[in-house]
Amino acid sequence: MLQRILASLAFILLMCSTSVGQASVPEGTPFVESKDRPIRVYYDASTPEATAEALLAQIERDWTWQIDTTGFAVPLRMVGTRVEPGFDMFVAQIDPSTTYTFEVQGDNPATVEADCPVLSVMNSRYTTAADLADASRHLLNHASLHAIDCLEPALPAYDMWSVAIQFLAKKNSPSTPHFLADFQGTPEEPLSWVEVFGETHFDFYSFGSMLYAAFLDQRFGQGDGKLLAEIWRHTAQAGHITGIDPNANPEWPTSDVVNSPTFFDAIDVVLQEKGSSFDEAFAEFAIWRLLVGSYHDGHHFKGVTAITNVKVNTTVELSEMPIVAKHPSVLVGRYGTSYIKLNGVTALSRPLQVTFEGLGEFKWSAQLVCVRSGEEARVLPVAEETSRGSALLTNPSECTAAFLAVENHSEGNFSPNIDVSGDLDELYNRWALVGDYTVSLSAVAVPTLVAVTPSHLIRGQGEVSLTMQGTDFVAGSSLAVRLGDGVTVSSVELVDSSTVRLKASAQLTAAIGRRDVTLVSGDGQEVTLPQGISIDPEPVDAGVVADASLVPSSDAGEVAAPPGEPEGCGCSASGTAFGGLGLLTLLALAATRRRRPRSEGAGTLCG
Repeated sequence: MLQRILASLAFILLMCSTSVGQASVPEGTPFVESKDRPIRVYYDASTPEATAEALLAQIERDWTWQIDTTGFAVPLRMVGTRVEPGFDMFVAQIDPSTTYTFEVQGDNPATVEADCPVLSVMNSRYTTAADLADASRHLLNHASLHAIDCLEPALPAYDMWSVAIQFLAKKNSPSTPHFLADFQGTPEEPLSWVEVFGETHFDFYSFGSMLYAAFLDQRFGQGDGKLLAEIWRHTAQAGHITGIDPNANPEWPTSDVVNSPTFFDAIDVVLQEKGSSFDEAFAEFAIWRLLVGSYHDGHHFKGVTAITNVKVNTTVELSEMPIVAKHPSVLVGRYGTSYIKLNGVTALSRPLQVTFEGLGEFKWSAQLVCVRSGEEARVLPVAEETSRGSALLTNPSECTAAFLAVENHSEGNFSPNIDVSGDLDELYNRWALVGDYTVSLSAVAVPTLVAVTPSHLIRGQGEVSLTMQGTDFVAGSSLAVRLGDGVTVSSVELVDSSTVRLKASAQLTAAIGRRDVTLVSGDGQEVTLPQGISIDPEPVDAGVVADASLVPSSDAGEVAAPPGEPEGCGCSASGTAFGGLGLLTLLALAATRRRRPRSEGAGTLCG
């Protein structure tokens, strides 16, 4: 354990430990300078000028992409006592364990924002082409972020962004897979978890959290880093840097204002403009984070199948169902995620019912994920920013693997800011894994629908009571009946597991003929009875003939109807001729009219 802690500590220093006084540029130090951009690379006696030239060329290329193209801010640097736009890198012989680092140099008094200049430092012992590229991309991005907001936590806010830039620069190839292994290995930790130097809690999680920034860029942007630059510009707040005290915490300068908005707030602002939100995106990220490596389905992270699989929190054996109120093996931190694997899903022949209940003071999201070979994974919401919910997986055997992803959303707007002074055990307790939940699993019977009585509805007749017979009907909020277009179902009542009563009416516009009947059981399962009901035409009035304009007048040879015959029949007792119209023609015309009911005294039809 001690060896791991020491190795981890060395890495933090190696990557980007913010400090004051660790490095400065002595007066008279030689430098090379860009001809068209405000970039200088200083170098000491341990560094060949050719190395400085190579680093300058690399920074110029990264400046073109990150600042000119992607839209990150121009960095700030100190020139004497002045702050001006520009980026300075010092290649020098420093602590052998450190590859590169940076130094916050104070406040920028020319602006109202809490921005600051920085000096970046590269160890002259690490000057391979790969080292120069990583240092340039990472530190240029750090300096650009500080030029907008110097108050975000150096870990993980800056590194979430800057390591993501390295990731994008390498065409979405993880340059630091061990970062991602730790991030994926402890998904229950808060998304903005700060490493704690302790006996059991220290890893590279915050560097691996760049996967979340990469997700945002692919899901809501164009995968080119521009969205990340846009989000960061929303982190700025009015204020000034008042001091940099390495004895308190070298990674956070002090200020006359609190850090608000945070980078979580900034993400939310931009995503709201795109029809989403921080919380919605966080729940969606839990799915993307799962669908990598061996579960990559080709519809989420692009070209990054090498990402380590996320760690499964708990495994349940579906052969042991029903499973009631199962707790996770590890509790879940604020904006942390828990995964439960459902073993034996391919052997299920009956639908799988999943019920979730979140405990404690937090909002929760839970999603059922069905991984399907060669197809996009199927995702069913179980609970959405609430404390409980359920879902039904109707065809579990189609899944090659199935998981429940559970996300802990803290109440209100969670801020990643923390007071990092004081006892480290107390610090970790404030970030303790506090969220607990339970999951219940059961296989449910498939309902059947046998008959609907009566099996006819007449258009325009009004509301009719119907009874549906079948098996394994269950109560629930999903209980519903569908009878197709033009038919209104006003009420549905579950009598027992084999009987449902409903009231329905067919509109005059409903299509005539037989149609399917669909019952949605209370658990969400659907069952259809093909051609289960008939829509019949409205009744026809008896004794009504065609328009009077089409009936022959008496002076055209019409014979009056005898007493007692229906008025307008126009027939003689002997059935003689009808003026100038033939009998068949008049009958055809009369058939176009609705007949009056017998209740109106219409009598019988002629002939």
